[in-house]
Amino acid sequence: MLLAARNRNGPARHRGCVVYATSPDLRTWTVREPFWDPQQFFTHECPDLFRMGDWWYLVFSEFSERCQTRYRMSRSLHGPWLCPADDALDTRAWYAAKTVSDGKRRYAIGWLATRDQNRDDHGCQWGGDLIAHEVVQRVDGTLASRMPDGLAASFPRRLSLLSAQPLLGSWQSLATDATGRLNTVLLGAMPDDCLIEATVSMAAGVSAAGLLLRASADGNEGFQLRLEPGRQRLVLDRWPRPGDGPALGERPLTIVPHRPVRLQILISGSCLVAYADGETALSSRMHQYATGALGLFASDGAVTFSDVSVRLRA
Repeated sequence: MLLAARNRNGPARHRGCVVYATSPDLRTWTVREPFWDPQQFFTHECPDLFRMGDWWYLVFSEFSERCQTRYRMSRSLHGPWLCPADDALDTRAWYAAKTVSDGKRRYAIGWLATRDQNRDDHGCQWGGDLIAHEVVQRVDGTLASRMPDGLAASFPRRLSLLSAQPLLGSWQSLATDATGRLNTVLLGAMPDDCLIEATVSMAAGVSAAGLLLRASADGNEGFQLRLEPGRQRLVLDRWPRPGDGPALGERPLTIVPHRPVRLQILISGSCLVAYADGETALSSRMHQYATGALGLFASDGAVTFSDVSVRLRA
């Protein structure tokens, strides 16, 4: 049995360790030496250990550095436990995750925190809504998060999109050349509970492109799910952003010119869970705006959107 623990001595913020205990009968337990003692975090909440292929994975949640669910990987239970370049399965808004397997697939189950006073710029609360990702293994052994198959199947009704309403710049269907400027278009009102899907292809030089969510009629307010090739990341932002605070959530994502990125976005009330290319998850709250339109935007280059759809539950 793995346990979150802390060393008795050492700098207070670096005493976190994972210990293990053994028992012959599940009644009498003996605590052994630390299983993992990196002297890096305050503690490692919800430790979880599993094997996939040739690798062992140790999942934990820490609140001393990034307040995020993270993981380490090793080919041996004795270590060394390696830190991949992206050692998270989602944003910091998704926390305290543990994994479970049905014998064929593995799922990581955490909770998406509500925010104090239901404000996007306030602190996360200790509780929220359950979010489950399917955990898959890449060729190099690192882990990726994708939408469980059953979720997409639960949105069978395809909603007809309204005629595109360009707000800024020129659009040809759902393609635009936004070289040197920002172009936006609205597609109609967003349902409260839906699955939105879109494929985005960006030319070299594009600074940002993505979806407007719950946008106002003039496109001046709402949320942006933004692909940023220059920073190689997927971002959820609120516009206008309150003060100088950070974006609501961001995840690293490999973006290559002219290589399409497939987006899947689950919306339910204030909950958003976005998946990019079936391997990157971004979860966040969207408290500020409860209604609005779905739209598209592009900045500083040519962008083509295709296979855009909104699907509803049965």
